[in-house]
Amino acid sequence: MRIAIAALLLVAATSSAGLAAPAPKSSRGASAKAAAAQSPAGSPGAGNRGLPEKGAPGPCPTAPAPILRTGQVKSFGPASDGELRAGADPSFRDNGDGTITDQRSGLVWEKKSNDGSIHDMDNVYAWGRSVEPYTMDGPVVTEFLAALNTKPCFAGHCDWRIPNLRELQTLANYERVNPAAWEDLDRGCKDGCTVLDCSCTSGVITWTSTTHRLSPRDAWAIHFTNGQSSGSVKTRRSAVRAVRGGS
Repeated sequence: MRIAIAALLLVAATSSAGLAAPAPKSSRGASAKAAAAQSPAGSPGAGNRGLPEKGAPGPCPTAPAPILRTGQVKSFGPASDGELRAGADPSFRDNGDGTITDQRSGLVWEKKSNDGSIHDMDNVYAWGRSVEPYTMDGPVVTEFLAALNTKPCFAGHCDWRIPNLRELQTLANYERVNPAAWEDLDRGCKDGCTVLDCSCTSGVITWTSTTHRLSPRDAWAIHFTNGQSSGSVKTRRSAVRAVRGGS
């Protein structure tokens, strides 16, 4: 009888040992993560083989350039732009080499002069063809840009271009007239001054590189008398200001 009871107790003990509860799933996961953390990236023990973990956050995106205020300060009622003055203030830096940088967009602009040089604000050029294929191949490219981009190149850079419509609009100040431009672009302008000692803007039509899609014989231009944007026939001779940079 005692032998039978002992046998039963031995069987029960063996069964309970075989049915021991497994380690909690969270514990197993923690152990695996700890092992992975100890394995160098790209080693056989590393699950990601040196690649970023799935779902891991990437690099932070670059903050977009803020929308600038128009410059208008005269109020025409509580809901008007001159009252609200929404948008960021411009931030320009004169680089001392005939260029000026928009510190918000990163664009680098050619300064204009009043000395009869290639940078003179009164120089005018045709954009290109007013018939098919409406190509931008006029003196604005073959003379103006060619001069700036011929080595040693203006201000040491050989990638000057004509700004698009959005870019050129950032230079307009809608509180000012003739020229309707920010003060940094119209400072100390007098007869004979160079891009090293003044900053000029002519209150005339100034080209962009943007074609008017409804009328491709025209390209968009800005009238810096009042900041108005409109299409202008591509064979017309108009002022121009070069820019470089941007994404």
